[in-house]
Amino acid sequence: MNLVFAALTVGGLAILLAIYIVWRILREDVEDSGLVGVADYIRDGTNAFIKRMYKTIAVFYCITSYSHRFV
Repeated sequence: MNLVFAALTVGGLAILLAIYIVWRILREDVEDSGLVGVADYIRDGTNAFIKRMYKTIAVFYCITSYSHRFV
């Protein structure tokens, strides 16, 4: 049980550290407009990637759940 508590504690601390790092990065001002443009391109690319992955996962889920009907 001590191992479970340690894992949950370390996981919680990692989440808090990630929240702090995101908060600290987001409060910084961006002075270069070129960087803002690059960030927009990166955001568009990641959104397209995530959308494609969700579609792929949805198709995979439908195929596997349909095939499990016959097993």
